[in-house]
Amino acid sequence: METPIAVSPGDLEGTVVPASGSVFVQRDYSEGTEVRFDATFPPELSSLLDEDLFISIVGTINHHFDECERARAKIYLTGCLYCLVGYLPLLCIKTQYEMSLDRVDSYIETCNKRHLIPGGLVLISPRKRGLRVLEFQITNTGASQTRL
Repeated sequence: METPIAVSPGDLEGTVVPASGSVFVQRDYSEGTEVRFDATFPPELSSLLDEDLFISIVGTINHHFDECERARAKIYLTGCLYCLVGYLPLLCIKTQYEMSLDRVDSYIETCNKRHLIPGGLVLISPRKRGLRVLEFQITNTGASQTRL
């Protein structure tokens, strides 16, 4: 039996994880074009991940993207300000959307470290896939035969 690999939050950045396959969770367009992922549990993950944990992870990611997409007066005002000053602040300041994407990435790193990597899975940030899919890579490391 292999021992799980200890991973710090920045360890997955720029590294290649040996994968034996991937499971993709597609976008859900039933409520419009906002970024939202289908919370239907893929049967390919049934031996590796608990359905409730999967639904919780996808639900939290969807909630973060709902917060990203929500229109607020602050976003409109900063957009007008950027327009007035020639969008120069964007060279040194992140937008609200970019900060929200950073929160999603941070949540995914936490999920990977706490729940997924020990069970032989790695969740890839949707930012790296153009916000099209959630990718669960099945790795050759960890206790990949036990269910989380």
